Amino acid sequence: MIDMKKAFEIAKNEIVKIYDDVAEDIRLEEVNLAPNKNNWELTISFLLPSRIDEYEIGLQALLALPKRKFERVYKKIILQKEDGQITSLKIYKDE
Repeated sequence: MIDMKKAFEIAKNEIVKIYDDVAEDIRLEEVNLAPNKNNWELTISFLLPSRIDEYEIGLQALLALPKRKFERVYKKIILQKEDGQITSLKIYKDE
């Protein structure tokens, strides 16, 4: 049986694997036991480097930008309470 703390640890490790270790400041924003009481529903946020299209903004503008900007990304992860298997990873949308 997976507890809440272990569920976050599993979700965090999955985010790190998926995003090739570029995800930073991984946070647990929300956690719920699903109505069926068999799954944990976690909302996780983390920072990813902002994407900058150098062709769109031009080289001069690119050089004037601060060294590195990040954007916070939110994901909803569902994992089984029994064994910690992740069954869903989605873009978080406020419901």
